[in-house]
Amino acid sequence: MKLKMLLLIFALIAGINLSLGFFTRQRWHNFELEQQRSAMTVYAASLQANVDFDHGLLRKYELSMTNKIGYSGRRDGAFEIWTWPANTEAGQPAQQTSQQFVDTYNDKMKYMVEHPEDFPPTKAATTQPVATR
Repeated sequence: MKLKMLLLIFALIAGINLSLGFFTRQRWHNFELEQQRSAMTVYAASLQANVDFDHGLLRKYELSMTNKIGYSGRRDGAFEIWTWPANTEAGQPAQQTSQQFVDTYNDKMKYMVEHPEDFPPTKAATTQPVATR
């Protein structure tokens, strides 16, 4: 009887440890994916801002409830205001990605306009802007 009880306790402890191990592994995997998503979003937004600036396109993006990227018809000084999809139906991670893209792009574009000496024009841009009119 005592041996059965010890085996049961051992099995329960082993099961709990195994479950915690799988849970921890999954949480770590999710964390890594979030970090990678964030890094790729910052990279894409910065690269797009560089390409647009190199082509002489001064834009600011704002989130829109439509699924279209395009000129809104408005301006903010030298900047055209363009819309970027908010992805509200795709869930919170997609919304966060969209917001991060817009924030990073706008910050990078503003910095490049304020410090054009740090961003000399290239001979020929090899990447086309996301959208043109």
